Amino acid sequence: VIALVVGRTPPQAWSIETVRRMPRYVGGTFAVLGLLGLVGGAALGWSRHRNIQTWPAVEGEVVGSEVRPYRDTSLPTKQIRLWVPWVTFHYVVNGAEYTSTANREIGTSGRDLAQRTANRFPVGSHHTLRYLPGDPNVVRWDMGYNLSFFFLPVVFAVVGLGVLVMGVAVMKLAKSEERGARSANQVVAG
Repeated sequence: VIALVVGRTPPQAWSIETVRRMPRYVGGTFAVLGLLGLVGGAALGWSRHRNIQTWPAVEGEVVGSEVRPYRDTSLPTKQIRLWVPWVTFHYVVNGAEYTSTANREIGTSGRDLAQRTANRFPVGSHHTLRYLPGDPNVVRWDMGYNLSFFFLPVVFAVVGLGVLVMGVAVMKLAKSEERGARSANQVVAG
């Protein structure tokens, strides 16, 4: 990791000054990564806020509710099974009837938790949905100002802020140690 930050791989090629500044490089890297997480969380949160503002609401009737297994094929180990509640709604937009399935974008490893969510949508019950303007086949039932909908943006922002603070603290500590080392060298040289 340090070699990637500094840009030189063989340790013998590093000068004493480079080694002294290494904590600042590492701290700077953490600060940049933290800032990216913070900005990413804020952007995702803003995007979700805009969706709430722009996706029209419609009343839908539940015509199916179940829990399905889901395997994330993008993960290195494809053995992780997640459970996702799938809820099928029937609704009308501008006089046209639609039947669409909506699911949560985040699965859970606990089938019981997914089942509890699906149980909140018994067949025949009515719920407010939001649909994508221009494509009423795309619906969301969990869109709103709640922790469930804003979970990922909050996690990105909080982790990003923590990593940013840690990076800045490392950089400040490294800078104060460099000052201390310089003043000690001046005393020895003087």
